Order: sequence, then structure tokens, then C-alpha cells
Amino acid sequence: MSAPFELFVAVIIMGFVIIIGSQMLSTVNREVCLNNIDKQLSDFKTNIENTANHKNSIKFYFDNPNDCFNEKIAKINIQHERKNPRLCSLICGQATDDCYFLSFIISKEGADNISKQKCLSISRFSTFLTAAAASECDPNDLGEGYDGYNAIDPQFSLPIGNYILRNVSSPGEPYPKICTFYKK
Repeated sequence: MSAPFELFVAVIIMGFVIIIGSQMLSTVNREVCLNNIDKQLSDFKTNIENTANHKNSIKFYFDNPNDCFNEKIAKINIQHERKNPRLCSLICGQATDDCYFLSFIISKEGADNISKQKCLSISRFSTFLTAAAASECDPNDLGEGYDGYNAIDPQFSLPIGNYILRNVSSPGEPYPKICTFYKK
């Protein structure tokens, strides 16, 4: 007579174990995803800083590891914040009212929002040239083997794909001018 009751209790306990286990797996997967995003942003940040602080070109790939996030709702861009010492202090950890930072945001109604920012250690007088600056950001100047790259505005949106960052400031110019080229 007690066997059906014990079986019922065992099924209930097993159900709780499965639910808790699946929640733990979901949490672990989310943390792995956030760490992958953080690594990608750190690599992107380093490439931007190296391009801005040294007169060179850098080629790299910005990835969505393991399809970690939905690219349609994620927004990645470079932001230049002026006259907002609170935000610059929060992101960059220094008392300044002018800063550049790399921003990654996923916001979706009814879901957890993800936001990560990385402070860029570049001059506040740096310029990210847009595709409109065709004379300075001409993809044809990249050379052979770089077909399919187009100049984009990194302060608007940065999709997943291949990038070339190029510091096009002339010798003697005190501040960097950076062109961003993208290819899917």
C-alpha cells in the first residue's frame, strides 16, 4: 500500500531535481555567453586602442561565439560621451567629462537586458571617420586581397564580421583619424 505513495514522492523529488538542474544549466550557459561577449569586446577594445595610439592598420574578426546572442537585437557601437562626467567616471573609472567607450547592449521586452561597456584609452580628440569621408576612407587603398570591404561608421552599429581599422592621420597630425572597414 505504501509503494504507490513512495513512488509518487520519488517522482515529485525527481521533478524538482530536473527543474533545478535545468535552471543551473541555463545560468551556466548565460555566464559562459557573457564571458565570451566580454572577451570579444576586450579584443575589439585592444584593436581600436592599438590603431588609435599607433599609426597602423589592424585586421580582426568580431564573432558571436556559439551563437551566444541574437544579432538582430544586439547593438554594438563606439560611443563618444561629452559633458557627462558621471557616465565617463562610471565606465572609465576616471574623473573626466569626455570619453570614448565600446558599448554592447541587448534589450528585449520581457527578457533580461545585457549591457557591457569597455572604456577606450584613446585621445578624446580622436575621430572615427564615416563612410562619407570617402577620400580618406577609400577601401581601394587597402590593397590587394581586401576585396569586399566597405567603410562604415562605428558610432552607428558594428555587425558581426571581419574588420580592418586604419589610422589615416597624416604625419604631424596630433590626433588620430580612424577608418573602419567591414566585410561580412
